[in-house]
Amino acid sequence: MNMPFINDDGVIPAEAQARSQGPLSGHEPEHEKEDSMVISLAARIGGLVLGAALLLFLGLSGPTPRIADAQAPWVAPAAEKAKKNPVPSDKKTTDQGEKVAKINCASCHGAKGKGDGAAAAALNPKPADWTSARVQDESDGEIFWKITTGRGPMPSWRHLPESDRWAVVRYIRTLAAK
Repeated sequence: MNMPFINDDGVIPAEAQARSQGPLSGHEPEHEKEDSMVISLAARIGGLVLGAALLLFLGLSGPTPRIADAQAPWVAPAAEKAKKNPVPSDKKTTDQGEKVAKINCASCHGAKGKGDGAAAAALNPKPADWTSARVQDESDGEIFWKITTGRGPMPSWRHLPESDRWAVVRYIRTLAAK
């Protein structure tokens, strides 16, 4: 609503009166204002509903893995399973793998790799027990691929140097008898 200019003696000057009541002043009959407000409100609500539907759709079918996906068996592609560990199987390499695991993996997999780290209680699915036959029966390539790609609550460790990821695999192998 336009407020006309009022001069010091309380009189609205004629030109201000004409401006405030003219067809270009934005002065509309009340029913047109109400119609405009209803249309504006309907458009805003429609936009919100459309946006919410789009977010819901993307959340349920987007590229991000869902919890149900993380519950399915986690099987590496055949080409990844077949990869051989290129780092030596020596004390220096396993010590390096243990160091990397303690820094990056112990909070979930635990200090001894049993899947009992402090964060494990809040995770679903639970972290793998590296000492288990299930993990020890996986190929080096499969373990390396899982470390590299991650899934569900298991993050991708792709940013770690490849040699460190392979060293972690060597370290995991030392846990078989423990």
